[in-house]
Order: sequence, then structure tokens, then C-alpha cells
Amino acid sequence: MEKMQSDEVKAIITANHDLAKALAISGTPTFVVQDSILRGYVPLDGMQAIVAEIRAGG
Repeated sequence: MEKMQSDEVKAIITANHDLAKALAISGTPTFVVQDSILRGYVPLDGMQAIVAEIRAGG
């Protein structure tokens, strides 16, 4: 628990927060896949289809 209060952890959390703000991410779960931002729950089969499409160049 002590490490959670360290400057190192605080800096990581701040950097993640700043990145989320820059990407207009305001909730969880949010997934960034290539240039796509997927907000909210995505069922496994849906996520697999999205990743397969992106890998195929779509």
C-alpha cells in the first residue's frame, strides 16, 4: 500500500489521466485498438471480430 502513495505511482496515474483526457475517454471500460476507441462493454466475440477486421486491414 505504501508504494501506491509514491511519487512514481502518482506520476504514472497522472500521465494516464492526461492521456485519457486528451482522447476524450471518460469511462471504463474503454479500449484503444489501432485508431479506434471502443467505449463500454464489448462481448468477447464482438471484440474478436473487431480485432480480426483491423488485422485484415479493415
